Amino acid sequence: KTLLSGTLSALALAWAVGPLRESATVYNVSHPYFGIIPTLLLVNLRNVNCWLREHHIGMLSWLGKYSLEIYILHHHASNILLVRGYPRCNFLAISMILIFTARLLHNITLVIRHMLFPTNDEEKCYQNTVMCSVAVMILYVVACILTWAETISLGTISTVTMIVGILLYQALMEMTWSDYSGTSPKLKKNHFEDDDEAEEGGTPKVSPTLLATLSIFLMGFALYQNV
Repeated sequence: KTLLSGTLSALALAWAVGPLRESATVYNVSHPYFGIIPTLLLVNLRNVNCWLREHHIGMLSWLGKYSLEIYILHHHASNILLVRGYPRCNFLAISMILIFTARLLHNITLVIRHMLFPTNDEEKCYQNTVMCSVAVMILYVVACILTWAETISLGTISTVTMIVGILLYQALMEMTWSDYSGTSPKLKKNHFEDDDEAEEGGTPKVSPTLLATLSIFLMGFALYQNV
């Protein structure tokens, strides 16, 4: 254990004084080759004795649940400026929004996964997999058409995102909501007062999506105008 810990520590030190100090562009190129070193060191130190294996930092464990969402979203948050002239305050504000959004996205992903791929229903899973593949192909064709027509802009992307998002959301709700609501009484209790209201038309399902997409469009337009 001592030899392994010492070797990994030396490699991590070389990584810290070398690739870690490079610019973002150079670091991104070298990351696939050296990024595993600090991870191996932390895993080794975490399991070096029984006491460390039995204890953990709750905050880091909580953040680890949303690491994938945070990694995806942080690429979009790097150019947002909310507090001019105060970079640390801006970093704090963006970090709070990033973590909140990552947690929300994680919960939404779990709900959609359960709706699209229900447990113990392989036939429905296969059908939804095919439909998702077709939807991705259609979106790819739309992106190619927009690129070929040279109409890529914030307004175009926002408009297409709003329209496609509402259509996909409505289709998802119409296909899976009846089955999902029956297996998720907690969600139904939070969103509907009784079964009659839960069985109403599509207006309650579309309105939140429409308001959310409009809010995202307006916020994105305002933020990117200030960058």
